[in-house]
Amino acid sequence: STPSENGNTGASSSGDDVVYEIGGGVSRLRVENNENENEKKETSSPPNETDKDDDNEEEEEEAQIMKQAQEYKVQGNQAFLAQNWLEAYDMYTQAIQATPGPLTGQEMLKQRNEWRAKENGRARRALAKQEQKRQDEEKMKKKSNSKEEGNASSSSPSPNNSTPTATTTDDETNKDDDPESAPTVFEAPPHPYGKKYLSIYHCNRAAALLPLERYDEAIQDCDIALLWNPIYTKALVRRAKAQEATEHYDLAIADLKQALELETTNAKARFQYQSTLKRLERLEAERMEQLKAETMDKLKDLGNSILGNFGLSLDNFKAVQDPNTGSYSIS
Repeated sequence: STPSENGNTGASSSGDDVVYEIGGGVSRLRVENNENENEKKETSSPPNETDKDDDNEEEEEEAQIMKQAQEYKVQGNQAFLAQNWLEAYDMYTQAIQATPGPLTGQEMLKQRNEWRAKENGRARRALAKQEQKRQDEEKMKKKSNSKEEGNASSSSPSPNNSTPTATTTDDETNKDDDPESAPTVFEAPPHPYGKKYLSIYHCNRAAALLPLERYDEAIQDCDIALLWNPIYTKALVRRAKAQEATEHYDLAIADLKQALELETTNAKARFQYQSTLKRLERLEAERMEQLKAETMDKLKDLGNSILGNFGLSLDNFKAVQDPNTGSYSIS
């Protein structure tokens, strides 16, 4: 009889091999079906080639995009050499815009400015807490001195009358206001093309902005370049030029000092940086002297306005500068 006649319908379709025994008994032996075996192989096999093809297509597409961005950069360099500053600026801008990524340079600057505002607020709160703590300690010290004077006539102070001390509980301490718990510098978010490409495009655009006298924009581009590549010497030097043009000599000096630390092999570049640094230090010293003179004039005007009520004038007094300290004394 067939399997279906013995109530074994579907035995053969399920992959069982039926053996008929003497006496009418039936045994089933489990045999791997070729179709099931193929299914298992498919499920256990690695991902098909379609995923790899998709990845390759994405990589090729990004490579093509970066090729276009690089072409814009080359055109910008040619325009810069021809001293066509506006065209160079436009080409570098197109290179920046053609580069894909999770965020733009301007968005990163916004994040940095927000971080700075948060850090400034944290520093102010920390200083306020320190001042409050100092005032509390002064008050407790005065109270302690008053108690000691009041108990001076007593034979001996009570053991329980110990001097109170200021304590700080965990609830009074905010970890956000702890200088050691906060990062000391802003860290740029990761970008696949930030250091290798975008930092160069922004730095080159800054170079084109300098002869156009758009110094604030040049400083921003150098800031972006340095956030993605903190050891980019050219960006430091170009930012120093923009800082000098805006008479921020102290910031320009700081950039050039850092450039000198980074540039250890190019003797010609180091000589130029050192010469510029000396000139900037003289300009900064002159600026500080001028600032002191203006401040003294304002103080003199303020003093005369007050002393005039009493028939006096600061013209009767002489301000003498100490050559060692640079401070002034009135005689």
